[in-house]
Amino acid sequence: MHFRSFTQKVLFKSKTEEVERHLEATRIQSTYYYTEEFHVPSELMGLAIGVHGANI
Repeated sequence: MHFRSFTQKVLFKSKTEEVERHLEATRIQSTYYYTEEFHVPSELMGLAIGVHGANI
């Protein structure tokens, strides 16, 4: 392996590890869910749509 290729390989491995750490931190943050409650007038109940088009 050439020295330049080795240097590039080390740099690539370092960047990969950095991205993996960032991804893991993002995964940990996304495990916390946010919930908000609100009231919908009864005449609008058929019009309230939830996640992926599910009726609330």
